[in-house]
Amino acid sequence: PSAEVAAQRGPQVFNSVYDALRKWGAVVHPNGMSLFLATVPEGVMLHHGNNRNETPTELDWLAYEIEHSEMFARPRGPPGGPPGGPPDHKGASNHHHKRGKDDQAPLFDYGAMPLKDESASGWLHTYRTTRPLRFLYIDGMSGNKGSSGVSDTQDFLLRGVRNVDSDWPPSSKDGKSTRGPPGEHQRALDLCQLCAEWDLQGVIRTESPGFEIIKCNFFDGLEQIQSLQRSGTGGNRPPGGGGWRRDEADRDREVGSSRTLLDYSSMVSAYFFPVNITNPDSSTPELPRLVNTTQEEMAVVKAYLAKVVKERHDVPISSFNWRDIADLVVRRYASRLPAMANKTETAEDMAQQIRFLLEVFIDYSVEDAETRDAEAQERCATFYLQTMPIETDADRFIYAAFKAVNEEICAALFEVRSLVVLDPDAGDEVLAEAKSIVDSLISYLAW
Repeated sequence: PSAEVAAQRGPQVFNSVYDALRKWGAVVHPNGMSLFLATVPEGVMLHHGNNRNETPTELDWLAYEIEHSEMFARPRGPPGGPPGGPPDHKGASNHHHKRGKDDQAPLFDYGAMPLKDESASGWLHTYRTTRPLRFLYIDGMSGNKGSSGVSDTQDFLLRGVRNVDSDWPPSSKDGKSTRGPPGEHQRALDLCQLCAEWDLQGVIRTESPGFEIIKCNFFDGLEQIQSLQRSGTGGNRPPGGGGWRRDEADRDREVGSSRTLLDYSSMVSAYFFPVNITNPDSSTPELPRLVNTTQEEMAVVKAYLAKVVKERHDVPISSFNWRDIADLVVRRYASRLPAMANKTETAEDMAQQIRFLLEVFIDYSVEDAETRDAEAQERCATFYLQTMPIETDADRFIYAAFKAVNEEICAALFEVRSLVVLDPDAGDEVLAEAKSIVDSLISYLAW
């Protein structure tokens, strides 16, 4: 890995940090390429839905939101329906998720019949963590299924698998009846085997309905605080339906900084390595893939990840981190850039926006205008990066990527300033050129 490669892929690294554990970020950038150590603190509630009043004795899912788990608190029913698959990331804000073979389901079949003292209905279990638990967070829509690349880091990088089982219904490789999407049972087994080697509790992923955990052992670090029987609704329809996900606020749903803590200084990303992440599907070139990498390249990344996990496993997590810096940058520029590109009607309107964004970086005690502007542009590019200590490789790589992004922002804005602020006679042609510069910047950032 190198800072040079991270800088070349600055927007991708920046967005990986900014999007982490944020639902909308994962929807916009579904093909995650990055992994982080994550800690779920003591006392966090997590939920599980199944078909009986028993805690899973095998690895299985937990959800952060109780409504997410209620979708799976139902009696056993036949798998059915067309594939739901991941949402179209370009129109994701309006998607309505449909259940199908690519959605979450219990990883193991607990039997066709409930216990004899129970009715044919589902059970909704709630647990609390009894101590801080370490997980591996896999970014993007890594809990979704399909062939678009959402599982690339799990299959190519973590598992070293090139041919993923696509049979439906799922086949069993160990004689145990399995349910859920094709290949997901074996994927979870492989991930948990890896987590056992690294002394981790499982993996955290995002899927269309929300955030999930594959918990490798429900009897380690969890205590059940309630188990509620659901009303028998018949068929395979989850009690309560899926209307909760249609709330507009769901697009901005996030785990929150207190329920799961990410160690950004442990970040390992394909974006740090000189590997081919080109998507062979020309219709979605903006979505990275690992299909063109070699097994040897992925083995190098995995070995590096194992080293980072060992080194950072018990290191306390800083309360101020790289995502806080990403938040500051996005908060300053994200809403203003589209307004500058689309809503400014005169060069003076554009000049006012530019003055607001750039004047704070200019030191008018410097008499030479060229020197003053050059120093201001450099100050603009490094302003938010001054407070972060650089302690790990990940810190160096993230710094390089963030600096590249901020340099691009500031270079574009100072170029616009030279057009509309320094030229008092700027007219419509100059305004059009300025808008074009801002449009190019928006495309580069991919926010």
